[in-house]
Amino acid sequence: MKPVAAACRPGVIGPKDTLGRLAVTAAMAMFISTGCFHAPAPYLPTQWPAAKEPIAALSERVAQPVLQVLIAYNIYWPNHTALRLVDASGKVIFWDPGGGYGKTAPGIVRHSDLILDRPPSLATYMAYRWSNDDQVVEIFEWRLSASEARPMADTLHAGATRTEATAVGFRTATPGLFCNAAVSSFLYDYGRPSLKMGDSYILPNLFSRELYRRKPDRVMILKRDERASVLVLQPPGTTQALAGLSTPKHP
Repeated sequence: MKPVAAACRPGVIGPKDTLGRLAVTAAMAMFISTGCFHAPAPYLPTQWPAAKEPIAALSERVAQPVLQVLIAYNIYWPNHTALRLVDASGKVIFWDPGGGYGKTAPGIVRHSDLILDRPPSLATYMAYRWSNDDQVVEIFEWRLSASEARPMADTLHAGATRTEATAVGFRTATPGLFCNAAVSSFLYDYGRPSLKMGDSYILPNLFSRELYRRKPDRVMILKRDERASVLVLQPPGTTQALAGLSTPKHP
């Protein structure tokens, strides 16, 4: 009998032995990446216009659809990556690939890592991140048109359904440790024309650097020890923005 070959990509569940090897590889990559910086959010721009706003700003309703990518950092390493999409009607899709939000909360249902019923507000999700001992969270935000948001929402819905996942070649269900690879691969494959990714990434810190270069409309920085406020960054011109990215010092 010939062995069965299976191609595993982020978001697709394959044989247990393959997943085991991939998990070990991801864990090693995450461990190695911690040697590349000594603080959360290592590529935080130093020359972008910034303003502190009260934490209540997280609860303000957006006037148009938005795409938000959240990267959470522990003291020594990136901890989790998630995606939040708000459509033209204000309905929220929260994708928590390989994450744990809502797994033990009554009334919250996860559909292949997608949360459609009672998705968390940003403020609610921040409280969850702090309970996981995270120190900093970056929230990258792009304003979308209704026609841009709709295909992304449709793809996420299809990726959460086994019968439709084959048609889009994508599944939202994600093994642990692959949250960042899943989100970056989704944006690489389906983010255009709103977000033109140059690559997909296993390491969250490199994904963060790429997102700063993809012209977000704003980036919100939240810190565990400054819970009463949020730092809002807005990119200047493209040339200045790229020059303003800070570079972590290597040991």
